[in-house]
Amino acid sequence: MLISSACYLNSKSGGKAAGTKEMEEQKMKKLFLIVLLVVAGIGYISAETLTIRIENAEPGNGVLKIGVYTDSDSYPNDDEVYTGSDAEVTDNVTVVVFSDLPKDTYAVAVYQDSNGNNKLDQVFGIPTEDYGFSNNTMIPGWKKNSFYLDGDMTITIKLR
Repeated sequence: MLISSACYLNSKSGGKAAGTKEMEEQKMKKLFLIVLLVVAGIGYISAETLTIRIENAEPGNGVLKIGVYTDSDSYPNDDEVYTGSDAEVTDNVTVVVFSDLPKDTYAVAVYQDSNGNNKLDQVFGIPTEDYGFSNNTMIPGWKKNSFYLDGDMTITIKLR
């Protein structure tokens, strides 16, 4: 009788004992959950912080407009910034922190918007408001201004 019951169970469950299929489903759910948590953890671990020290800003003369870019084609177009911030100038050195950035290549452009019109004023293409770029170059250019962020980093930009 015991042998015929085992044969009956095997024939009903496709060669597997009842409950084995359910156990496999539970194992798969647990495995999926573990993989999901590991992937989420990797994303969290790779979040970096970029601290930008901006020097030579004039206190009380408008706000700093900071743009962080990841695309050479959009740099330094204000409309296509990856992330950005406005900062009040209360001292000669202003510090702005961008958290949770992925490891990537970035470039930063900053200008002091003295008149509040949300653009870098220019006369014949020459800026009339103070500005600066990552790597402290005078002219914007992805190759000259970009850097790779692969850990928490502090950069200094001197306005001109």
